[in-house]
Amino acid sequence: MATLRPTLGLIAICCLVLVLLAASTPRAHTGSSLFVIQHAAKQGYNDAMLLLAQAYKHRKQDSAALLWAQRALDNGNENALSQLLQWYPQNERQWYSKAAQQGSMNAQVFLWHQEGRALTASELQLLASWPWQKLNSQSRHLLAQLLLFQHNSLPTLPHWRALAYTAKSTNHSYWQPLLAGDDVLRRIPTQCDFNLAFSTQRRQAIRSVLRWLNALDEFLLGRGYRLCASQQALLPDSHCEAESGRAFCSTSRLPSGQAITIIVTEQGSANTRNGKVYLNEHASWQVLLHELGHALGLADEYPMAHELAQRFCSGDYNFKARNIVLAEPRILSVTAVEQLRERLPWREQLTTAIALPVAIGAGTYFRLGSSEPGKIGLYTTATCQATRLQAWKPVQAVTFMEQHEVSYVPDLYLQWMAEEMANR
Repeated sequence: MATLRPTLGLIAICCLVLVLLAASTPRAHTGSSLFVIQHAAKQGYNDAMLLLAQAYKHRKQDSAALLWAQRALDNGNENALSQLLQWYPQNERQWYSKAAQQGSMNAQVFLWHQEGRALTASELQLLASWPWQKLNSQSRHLLAQLLLFQHNSLPTLPHWRALAYTAKSTNHSYWQPLLAGDDVLRRIPTQCDFNLAFSTQRRQAIRSVLRWLNALDEFLLGRGYRLCASQQALLPDSHCEAESGRAFCSTSRLPSGQAITIIVTEQGSANTRNGKVYLNEHASWQVLLHELGHALGLADEYPMAHELAQRFCSGDYNFKARNIVLAEPRILSVTAVEQLRERLPWREQLTTAIALPVAIGAGTYFRLGSSEPGKIGLYTTATCQATRLQAWKPVQAVTFMEQHEVSYVPDLYLQWMAEEMANR
């Protein structure tokens, strides 16, 4: 911002007046000190204009204070912006607009950020011409967000990561997950246990993707698995619209290869179709983990909707779940129990009996169900509650396939998911 430079004598006078003002007593603003400030302000010294505004504010002359604070702002005093924001925060946009008109980089970045859109080519050129290193910490925080969401940034502009690192000291909780998530995207995709390919409908969704990757990576690393990922925007001809409330996009091209495709949409609830995950950008990472379970061979352990339950539980569904078997809860013979045991996907991991003996007359029969909750066995689940069939799962505890927010993923389930990933 262009500013007028007062003489050394005026600087000394203004410093003296500042000391008087700081005393904050009725005697501080004597007629002589106010006269000095008024004279300097009328001569065009914008620092004096702001001092005069503060003096009037102290005297509870609000109209005069507002007048001179605005004059200071109109003459390029960026401190006047902070003062006006403190006095009249409800007029925030007005003050920032005035400051931007005077060439304030900080104010212009704030206005661009508020508009919530991608920067135009001319705006990017203007940004590139600025000494962005002079931006304050809050403006660096906002500019990093703008560049994170920008598709076509200029090579002369800083990368959003560089700005985020400089702003992280005051906005650590915001940037740390995003930087960590971006580290996952930058990994060389070799020896990965899980590989994800994100396609986003909106550029703004990249923030959600990075946060998901940070949380998912922490979770998987803690269990001994390595995560890799990539991200790209959906093609312009893609059409995204919720179907019966569920997220969906039709697009001409998606990433191919081993990675699980995850399409991130603006609307609709999460679901998995034909191995592809559709995820709302506002979903949590636990919802993503639940949908990855579907993509990698796990079925819901909560009651399925009636129509879906009729198809899945009758076998009329092209999906073989590794965590669910169906069996009527009736008394079985030894032979029938053995036959059921042989078709369990987790038969080799069993650590307890899947049925308990029941004496009927002179014979011994068995009632399905394990009695040791902490072990791998056979436990009821509500998957097929809408039908007459009973679904069974290998663990008694509530897992992430029943309630995603609990985030409990048994080792056996993660092992299955990793095996399915390796077989893709």
